[in-house]
Amino acid sequence: MSRTQVSRLRFLLLALLATPLVSQVATSRLEGVIEDPSGQLVPGARITARHTRTGLDTRVSSIDTGFYVFLSLAPGEYTVSVEAPGFRKAVLAGVVLNAAANVVQNARLELGPVTEAVTVVAKQTAVEGSDSQIGRTVALRDIDVLPQLDRFPVILAVFQPGVQINGGNLGESRINGTRRGANTVKLDGVDVTWPNAMSLGYAGLAANTDSTGEFRIITHGGKAEYGRSGGAQIEMITRSGANRWSGNAFNHHRNTVLNANDWFNNSSGVERPRLVHNVFGGSLGGPLRPGRTFLFGNYQGKRARGDVVRNRTVLTPSARAGHFRWRPPGGGPVQSFDIVGNDPRDRGIDPSIAELIRLLPEPNNFDTGDGLNTGGFRFNSPADEDRDQFTVRADHHLGSAVRLFFRLNWLDVDTIDALTGADAPFPGQRHGLANPGAWGYSAGSDWAFSPRMVNEPKFVTERPEKRLTPLESAQAIAESALHFE
Repeated sequence: MSRTQVSRLRFLLLALLATPLVSQVATSRLEGVIEDPSGQLVPGARITARHTRTGLDTRVSSIDTGFYVFLSLAPGEYTVSVEAPGFRKAVLAGVVLNAAANVVQNARLELGPVTEAVTVVAKQTAVEGSDSQIGRTVALRDIDVLPQLDRFPVILAVFQPGVQINGGNLGESRINGTRRGANTVKLDGVDVTWPNAMSLGYAGLAANTDSTGEFRIITHGGKAEYGRSGGAQIEMITRSGANRWSGNAFNHHRNTVLNANDWFNNSSGVERPRLVHNVFGGSLGGPLRPGRTFLFGNYQGKRARGDVVRNRTVLTPSARAGHFRWRPPGGGPVQSFDIVGNDPRDRGIDPSIAELIRLLPEPNNFDTGDGLNTGGFRFNSPADEDRDQFTVRADHHLGSAVRLFFRLNWLDVDTIDALTGADAPFPGQRHGLANPGAWGYSAGSDWAFSPRMVNEPKFVTERPEKRLTPLESAQAIAESALHFE
C-alpha cells in the first residue's frame, strides 16, 4: 500500500470515529418526554420529525423512561408526529429549530385508535431547557424582510443586548466592551473568522442576504465548544434547496439625484459627492431528487460609483512662496520670515521641493491647519467598487440518519482603497487599490449513529491569496480531492 493510500485510509478512519456529544454547533437538538393522559411515561413511541421545506423524515423511538432525542437536525421548521399502540397519533405542527438550539418539546397522547390524529400547533417560542446561553436567532423571515446595509445580514446582530452600537459604522460595533475583532464566526459549523478584519461578523466568504438561511449570535454564557474569543459567537447557516424549485432576481439602485450636499462641501464650494450603487443578483434552488438531493445557487454583484469627502492639509500661497508666519506667544501682530529672501547663497527653493509644492492645491477652507501657513483643501475622492460573489450548495440525504453537504464560495473585489485612507492624496493623483479575491469550499456530514452518538466530520479550505474564476475554482477543488494526503 502506497503512502498516499495509507493517508487516505487514515483520514477515512478518523472521519468514521463517532464522539459522544451533548449538542452540536451548527445543527439543532430536539428532545422531550412522551406521556399518556394520566401523566405516565410511554416507552417505545415512534417519533417522526419532518422538515417542512425538504419533506425529509427523521425517526427515533422513546426509551423506557419515555424520553426521546434527535441529536442532530438541520435548522428549520418541523412537523413532529408521535405514534404508539393504543393511542391517537399526535401531531405537533410548526416546531421551529434554530441554529445550535436545544429545544424541549413534550407530547401527551390521548387514548384512541392510531388511525385518528390530534394536531396541535407548537408554541411560537420554543423552550430551551438545557441551554443557559444568552443570545438570539435571526431566522429566515427576519433576514428576508429586515433592511440590511449592502445586503449583509449579520449586521442585524447590532440589535442584540450587550452590543455597543457605533452609529457612524455599524460594522465597528462592539460586544460587551470587547475589541471589534474579538468575535468568532462560523458558517455551517466551520470557523470562517478573518482575524485581520476588524469588523462585527465579517467572515470573508460568508454569505449574503439571499444565501443565508439564518444566524445565531451568542453574547453571554457560551458553552465549551466556544471560547476562542471573548466577544460574540456567531453561527451562520447557508440556505439550501427545498422540495420545489423556486428562485428570485433583483436589482437595488441608489443614485445622487435626491441627495443633499454636505454643509462643509457647500462652504468650500465643492459639489455634492457621487452616490450611484447597483446591487443585483439572483438565486435558484430546488430538488435534483425530491426528498433526497437538493441544490441551491446564488449570485450577487455590486457596481458602486461614489465619493468620500476628504479635507487635506495644504500650504497657503504665502507659505508656498517661502514666507513663514507665526503669532508671538505674548500676542501682537503676526510675524513673518522670508526663507527665500534670506538665503545666504541666493539659491531659492530647491527644485525638487518646488516640484512637490506645485502638486499641492491652494486651500479652499481653514477648517484645518493654522490659518497662516497651512489650510484645508476639501474635495470629493472617488471610492468605486466592483464586487462579484457566488455561493453554491448541494445537500444529499442517504437516509434519515445521514446527511451530506457541499458548499462552494467564490469572491472577487476590485475597489479603490478608501476604507484605509489609501485613495489619492489629491485630485488627479494615483489611488491605492484593493483587489481581494478568494475562493473556498466546505464539505461534511451529519451522521446520527444512535440516540447517544453522533458524528459531524467537516472539511474546509479557503484560499484568499489567489483570484480564480469559478471554473478554475472547480478545477482546483477536483485536483485537491485527487491529491489529498
